[in-house]
Amino acid sequence: MGDIFAERCASPMLIAQQQEAFDDPDYIYELKLDGFRCLCYVDRNMVDFRNKRNMQMLSKFPEIGRIFQNVSGKCILDGEIVVLTEGVPDFYRLQKRTLLTDKFKIEMESQRFPASFVAFDCIYQGSRELVWEPLLKRKEILERLISENERIAVSRFIETEGKALYQAADERKLEGVVAKRKESLYFMGKRS
Repeated sequence: MGDIFAERCASPMLIAQQQEAFDDPDYIYELKLDGFRCLCYVDRNMVDFRNKRNMQMLSKFPEIGRIFQNVSGKCILDGEIVVLTEGVPDFYRLQKRTLLTDKFKIEMESQRFPASFVAFDCIYQGSRELVWEPLLKRKEILERLISENERIAVSRFIETEGKALYQAADERKLEGVVAKRKESLYFMGKRS
């Protein structure tokens, strides 16, 4: 297999199963965002968003086309494109945006309900794959790569306290919580 950046052949790792909230010191916990999962290929002057079927998404969300300015170096980021309404992911507005084909309407919606990209993993940096690095190491790299603004953010996580985060998410009617083993590797296209 060649270079996954050049060939645009990476695929996101998927969530394995739904289960009751739990606490475990070997895990981190992140909010599950109600958005579109994408891999984001970033280089000096370009960005390319690909959904789970490897279809390009930037034409639907032009307002996130300049996030390369906030990312230091060539990389592949795993994350979600979201549209926020009053600080909460709004899947209806996001889905409506994907159905638009008229450039004028896309531009109008990008101003009325702008999208953002929330990165939660980095699977490639410089010229090497990071899939064999443990999750917390990839998170450290991710933090160093991104300078946040209103169009790009890094997903926050907590350690050990999965039940408390789930309860807080449930009270706010958010989608849920994802538990990830701290030492987990990144298995492209697999449920883990």
